[in-house]
Amino acid sequence: MSQLINDVRRDKSKLSANRFSKDVVTVSPLIMSGAPVFTDTRVPIKNLFDYLSEGLSLDEFFVSFPNVKREQVLRLLREIGESFDVD
Repeated sequence: MSQLINDVRRDKSKLSANRFSKDVVTVSPLIMSGAPVFTDTRVPIKNLFDYLSEGLSLDEFFVSFPNVKREQVLRLLREIGESFDVD
């Protein structure tokens, strides 16, 4: 998991917010100054990766951010993983 996090941070060009499902990621200048957030929340996507890079679990993330749906996080992680697939 930490390798994925490092890859994401290093190659952000592969991971523009436009590549993700609208029901998972929202980007709007009116929400958190345009930072990508989980849809229907004000929780930045970066918070998830901060938690994971610190060795915290998804369950700990959900306790801190109860408005984020488990399916959103799992779908985001799936979509990130798929973005690294070689066709």
